[in-house]
Amino acid sequence: MHVALPRARGDRPGVRLRSRPRPAPGRPARTLTLVAALEEFDGSCQPSACAVGTFAIALPAGETIASAALAGTFGNSSATSSAPVQVFLDGALVATCRDVDPCFDSQVPVAWSFDLAPADFALLADGSAAPSALRTGGQVVRLGETTLTVTTVPEPSSALLLGLGLTALALAHRPASRGAPRKRAKRSGARAQRAAGERSYRKRRAGHHGKKPGMSFDTFMAKDAGRFSRKLVTPS
Repeated sequence: MHVALPRARGDRPGVRLRSRPRPAPGRPARTLTLVAALEEFDGSCQPSACAVGTFAIALPAGETIASAALAGTFGNSSATSSAPVQVFLDGALVATCRDVDPCFDSQVPVAWSFDLAPADFALLADGSAAPSALRTGGQVVRLGETTLTVTTVPEPSSALLLGLGLTALALAHRPASRGAPRKRAKRSGARAQRAAGERSYRKRRAGHHGKKPGMSFDTFMAKDAGRFSRKLVTPS
């Protein structure tokens, strides 16, 4: 697959970090992008493959690779085309230019790109990756700037710990007034239960054991509680 990419000249090989801010809860986890670049390359690369350079990628602690991609061009500032060539990354074929392809006889450099599969992430586990080129025809292999872009995300365990920490922090800063309505609701429920019990008792005990009209429930219970005790029952 050919993808047109902007060509930035004059950059030295290195790693540039581009970190995005942490998103609000509910949004995708934040990502970290690592970019390593190699300068233009010219070489005969035959009969054996020749080294194009070495990418150095240092994964931050607690991060895991989410995606990785290589990109470059056949042809550079010296010449807009290249001899037929195969490009490898640590032995894995990532790009090919044949003598029947536009890259062999083009007026402008032809872009190429390759997305690494999750199974290929192991190639970057040691923090480095070495592209190489093998000429399959023509005279001189010419490659433009080659870049390796790696996107990382927090490891599942790190993300879980972060989520638990944010939850605990949110609970610690929750306003104390939120608990007040619940307490008032409980007290209201207790009062309602007592009132219902008092009405039920009055209905069941109306005119019983000398209860006088108008006597309050609390007064009646205080004076004659013994009469209705299950342990001390006086005959009616």
